[in-house]
Amino acid sequence: KPVRDGMWSGNIKKYGVAQANNPSLGISIGDLLDATGSKALDSTGQILNTARSFWTASDTLDGPDVEQGGLGELLMNRSSSRKIYTHMGVNATLTDDSNAFSLSNPLVTPETLGLGVGDTAARDKLINFVHGLDAYDDNANGDTAEKRDWVMGAFLHSRPLILHYGTDQSVIFAGSNGGMLHAFDDATGQELWSFVPRNLLQRLSALHQDVLEAFVDGSPKAYVGTTDNKKIIIFGQRRGGDRYVALDVSDRLTPKFLWEINPSMDGFSELAQTWSSPQIAKVRLGSEAKWVAFIAAGFDDNQDNDPVTLPDSKGRAIYMVDVFTGA
Repeated sequence: KPVRDGMWSGNIKKYGVAQANNPSLGISIGDLLDATGSKALDSTGQILNTARSFWTASDTLDGPDVEQGGLGELLMNRSSSRKIYTHMGVNATLTDDSNAFSLSNPLVTPETLGLGVGDTAARDKLINFVHGLDAYDDNANGDTAEKRDWVMGAFLHSRPLILHYGTDQSVIFAGSNGGMLHAFDDATGQELWSFVPRNLLQRLSALHQDVLEAFVDGSPKAYVGTTDNKKIIIFGQRRGGDRYVALDVSDRLTPKFLWEINPSMDGFSELAQTWSSPQIAKVRLGSEAKWVAFIAAGFDDNQDNDPVTLPDSKGRAIYMVDVFTGA
């Protein structure tokens, strides 16, 4: 949902898929069904106003309204504190205190957030805002400890990825332009944790400005091991930046930072805005079999100029990188 000032509103909703025909209700195999078992779409493919999605915290008929129902409503109604992580380079385990995106982490400094050295008040406001509080008192009621009118950022290009952990546990991973990659429990819809890449920390202040910014706008892709029980997700940032990041999510509640590639690293100078969704494959290198990710080098933002008068200086490559190391 576009918003005139500041970050756009986003949501993810869940519907069922009909597994059998039900002529009395006009349901055919493959139709999308809402939480009541009724058809969720009209004849033109639009969500019906009478549809109620799964995960909805109340009996509200949320229909096509972005700011009702779904994961966004659950986040608005959440009473416990969120687990938001970044990676400060001290410990790969994101649950380590050094990676907490929180007021209590001294490594998340005003300078780290691009706010200027010593501006502690601005640091605290921004951290609280990213966690979902009305830290800037946008509704002018004097309460900066209440929730914002809507917390979830927009999901524009990041397609949700679902990974299964056993027979009854699944996690949904998706990147939002609220600044982070999210991990949601499929059964409950609750946010398990979220992750802000280090290079995006200095741009988080744009979330409260009259600009439209992209952050984690790329679709995550996964390596799922059949013998090593590893689960690794790799995602780009599309309009949000020029990095690819890999996280080890083998333990769904204890993610680990695995690697990052960016254009300042040896061999990756052609890397531009990371629009390409990684394609995971197994290849043979000599006598060795390796799991790799194929990625295009991306979009040279020189192409944003109108007219384009300069040739591309980057983005002119295809890379094959080691899934486990980023090499």
